[in-house]
Amino acid sequence: MYNDQSPLENMHCAALYDIVRQTKLNVFKGLDNTQWRAVRKIIIGAILGTDMVHHFSTISKLQVFIEMNGKDLQQDIIGNKCTAENMTGLTEVNNREFMIEVFLHAGERAKRASFEEDEHTRDESREMATPTY
Repeated sequence: MYNDQSPLENMHCAALYDIVRQTKLNVFKGLDNTQWRAVRKIIIGAILGTDMVHHFSTISKLQVFIEMNGKDLQQDIIGNKCTAENMTGLTEVNNREFMIEVFLHAGERAKRASFEEDEHTRDESREMATPTY
């Protein structure tokens, strides 16, 4: 069912589309076939982008994007023009897709870091609670 590349992420994609296959949960039912394919491509690309094997290439692309658009983006933020339609550099569909991938990747990294921190705290608590005789 899955291939050897990004097996966990492929499973997440399959699980998502299993869920939205249910009529009452299908948030895509109002889309025509062209829109559905475009949204599906973005979603799958973003989910597959959370695989850590892509981490360094994602960071490199983000650094280039910021170097090319950073000052203009900062002006957009200061000028309170923070919508995808208005923000410099995000007017291109590919850039929007890339930023979706970046935000998902950042969220995944934050979740993992939080989990690791919680695990570390639990280990420390166990050590403190273990009586020594």
